[in-house]
Amino acid sequence: MLPFFKCLKEWNIETNVATLIVDNVKTNDVVGGKLFHVRRCAHILNLLVQDGLGEIEYIIHNVRESVKHVNASLGRLHIFSELAKQLSMPKKHLILDVTTRWNATYAMVSIALEFKEVFVNYVDRESTYTTLPSKED
Repeated sequence: MLPFFKCLKEWNIETNVATLIVDNVKTNDVVGGKLFHVRRCAHILNLLVQDGLGEIEYIIHNVRESVKHVNASLGRLHIFSELAKQLSMPKKHLILDVTTRWNATYAMVSIALEFKEVFVNYVDRESTYTTLPSKED
């Protein structure tokens, strides 16, 4: 009998346990075998978020390229900062995400969204900027 199941029987709760979440795949195989292989909640959450991000991939691409464009030179950054000042924006900075970390992508998009009006004005000042997300985006 597996040590975990032995404890459940001793506590008389073996019929009350519906799920078991463990840290890694090796433990999953030992505790639950192939039939009850359970993925970690964090992994499942990551899969769900990645699926959702796939639906708006083109928007994220435009935001990422917009941030890269502004941060590519001090001149562009200065223009962007001056426009932000004119619009009385808070003293925040655009951040570029780490593409493998969805929480970093979320942070990038959230901050870029705060600068939405600055980007709209920036496109009129910088002719090489071509990735402005649309109003619907």
